Amino acid sequence: MEDGECVGVIALNQEDGTIHRFHAHETVFATGGYGRAYFSCTGDGNAMVARTGLLLQDLEFVQFHPTGIYEAGCLITEGSRGEGGYLLNSKGEQFMERYAPTAKDLASRDVMSRSITLEIRYNCPSPGLRTFRITSNY
Repeated sequence: MEDGECVGVIALNQEDGTIHRFHAHETVFATGGYGRAYFSCTGDGNAMVARTGLLLQDLEFVQFHPTGIYEAGCLITEGSRGEGGYLLNSKGEQFMERYAPTAKDLASRDVMSRSITLEIRYNCPSPGLRTFRITSNY
């Protein structure tokens, strides 16, 4: 940092422990894993930038994955729904037909996300309200 601007990166080589400086006119932190800000992954890269006081940009392009496992840090592939898996709420009920009568559990991410949010908010007022399972017919 010089005069409140990022002018490069200091990096640690994890293989041999050496430290390297990279000077740059523009710096982009592409750390991945930002979706973990939703309690199923970590937002370490953006948190690191925010702690320096630098501005974060284009946050509207963060891709949310609706079937992340809460507090476990991993995702259930959407392919599992394509192979016959389906979502169950904390009451053990399939619920996607209420929100996407045609596509059901094969609905797009935005529809899935809104449906899960509505299901949590209105239909599962219980201690397990964030509990959703993907189950298969197999």
